[in-house]
Amino acid sequence: MPKHCVLRGSIYHARCRVPEDVRPAFNGLSEFRLSLKTGDPRRAEVLAAAQHQKWRDLIQEARDEEAGSAMPRTKRELLAALRVDHRATEGDPQARDTVELVIMDRLEAAGHGREEYSVATGKTVWFAGEVDGYVDQKRREGRSAKYVDELHRLLSRFASAFPSETTVTTPALRDYVAALPGRNGQAALAQMTKTVSRVRAFLEYCGAEQALKAARPVRFAKDRRTKDAAKWRSYTDSHVAALLDAAESYGRHGPALKDLITLAMYTGGRIEELCRITAEQDGVALHIPGTKTSAAARTI
Repeated sequence: MPKHCVLRGSIYHARCRVPEDVRPAFNGLSEFRLSLKTGDPRRAEVLAAAQHQKWRDLIQEARDEEAGSAMPRTKRELLAALRVDHRATEGDPQARDTVELVIMDRLEAAGHGREEYSVATGKTVWFAGEVDGYVDQKRREGRSAKYVDELHRLLSRFASAFPSETTVTTPALRDYVAALPGRNGQAALAQMTKTVSRVRAFLEYCGAEQALKAARPVRFAKDRRTKDAAKWRSYTDSHVAALLDAAESYGRHGPALKDLITLAMYTGGRIEELCRITAEQDGVALHIPGTKTSAAARTI
């Protein structure tokens, strides 16, 4: 079962328990639940992770309002503020140790853990805090408004699904990109390839070496096996009967066409081979001369 999910019938639903101390802020609701509108477990896990993070932010906002805390309202704002405090101690090891203890206490009070601590102290990258800076850089480079808007939407979705570089793995990123809504066929492949390219550029900007290493092997190519499987489908008995009936009713050459198709089914011969076929003297065996190579010659 995908994380943060429950299966109802054939559709996955995201779920998140509401802590008792904030239930009054949500009219006594004990659990958030939302249909993900998919039966694919891999896509459900990606969608549920993003939705679960939104619910956790709502819970934190409710706690801040209840306590009248001056702490930033969302996790993103909190981590950004703590990151600024930590950067201010560069070159002063003693002050850094003190600030890191304070950061740990504030994160624990907000219900966060080790991953958030790594982000606040600069040991890992929190992508949501880097999106605006990267998009602004592209805007200053003279990119079109359409490009900048598309990039911001793409990276915002990516940051919701993968909050920090420790969450990025090759299989998870491949499944995430493949599950994004888009067109079908070759257009979808081009769109997925463009998405991966933009994500790699963003990871390089963030200095997220671990995530960049996981993103490099992600490739999308046309599945030729699926194409061939769709091309070579076996005829059913009803298909064969319908084909022979249609051939027989095809004008004055219908009976000959039906015989030709029947020969092709029993011998596996190509059209040019069947047109050159000869009967052996005993009238039982058929001789098919070679058309491409000498090995193509055979007697049936």
